[in-house]
Amino acid sequence: MKKLLFAVLLLVSIASAEVSQQQAGVICNPYSLDGETIQVTGPLSCEGLYWTCGFMYYGNDQNIMIAVDQNSGAVIPASDDLFADVASTKYAIDNGASYIFGNFLSDSSFGLEMAGMNATLQNYQNLLKSLKDDGTITAAKFTDFKNIINNVRASSLQLSGKVFALNNESTAFWESPDCIKLMDYLRNMNESLLLAENFSSSWNGFITEYNRLAVSLENVRVAVINPSDSQILSQNIEALKVKIDNYANDESEFVNTLTANLATRADKKTTKDKLDEAYSIVKNSQNANATEKYNEASSAFGRGEYSKARGLINEALALAAIEPVNGDGGTVADMPTDYSVFLILIGLLVIVLLFLNFFKKKEPDDEEKEGNEQRGREQRDKGLRGKWQKPAGKKADWSWSNDDTSSIGRKASRV
Repeated sequence: MKKLLFAVLLLVSIASAEVSQQQAGVICNPYSLDGETIQVTGPLSCEGLYWTCGFMYYGNDQNIMIAVDQNSGAVIPASDDLFADVASTKYAIDNGASYIFGNFLSDSSFGLEMAGMNATLQNYQNLLKSLKDDGTITAAKFTDFKNIINNVRASSLQLSGKVFALNNESTAFWESPDCIKLMDYLRNMNESLLLAENFSSSWNGFITEYNRLAVSLENVRVAVINPSDSQILSQNIEALKVKIDNYANDESEFVNTLTANLATRADKKTTKDKLDEAYSIVKNSQNANATEKYNEASSAFGRGEYSKARGLINEALALAAIEPVNGDGGTVADMPTDYSVFLILIGLLVIVLLFLNFFKKKEPDDEEKEGNEQRGREQRDKGLRGKWQKPAGKKADWSWSNDDTSSIGRKASRV
């Protein structure tokens, strides 16, 4: 039970870590230009699951796509081959229905028709055998026709199997678009196209030989085969080959365009991030030259000159970090204030105050002691001198201060 609970919690934690469709839009937003709207679709499977962001400007597709990993939120770089696979799959979803999926090679009815060729060919073989048996044609001629029929039968059965397989693969792809499924489908479709060409060639060869035989017979009436169906198939094959070539060229151009546009938008995002990071540093430096370079970088960014903008940003940061020179109005950027000197001065001041306070407390005790000694001398003098007294209010001669502060206090106040 505990193991089951742990498994459930683990699944919940994994699910909660996935990037939502809305979060994918937020990740793609820095790659957008002013006025563009973002359309997030998916997830699309390609060795993982990816949200794809498309960019529209007043309804017009801007031919830019961002692929965001649903698990980690990472954006696939334009230089990664995986991006090309995702882009190809996206193109197949948007445009492949009328090119590679919606054709006779993936049509189950055509597969049934090819499977039915076995019975049709058997009927022709039986007819030819009867002509051989009654001596209308030679055994050698019958053997030649039998070899042609066997060749047509083999190619039709192979083609039938491929058509049914393509039909199933097409259904699976649309139920869950996946780049691996797409590549398997394209490979099988090319193989099926070769089988269709082989069948068409061998079937046309049989019709030509059979009709020539039918026309040559004098005493036996044998109906000729209408070649129209075979001709239509040949035309469809040629048209499909052109479609596939056009699809391959258009898909390659689409992928190359997306790759180039993603590289440009990634360049833009990188430069914008550097601008944002440099802003506070340059601002705090109050260096006029650094500010000027930063403004030049911002202007270059607005013109789409991202490489030039990054160079100017580096220059601005270098200027912002230069030690200020007297009169230039600059300061060192992004340097913390050093308070150690102030802390030392405060500590010294506290020690001096404590020292002064100690002596101020001691000073009244010394004066009291001296006063007691003075009064003792006065009493002795009174006894010796009779009625003579020292005038009241006159300070003693030993006092060498004219205020309530000791000389030590006065010295301290002048420090």
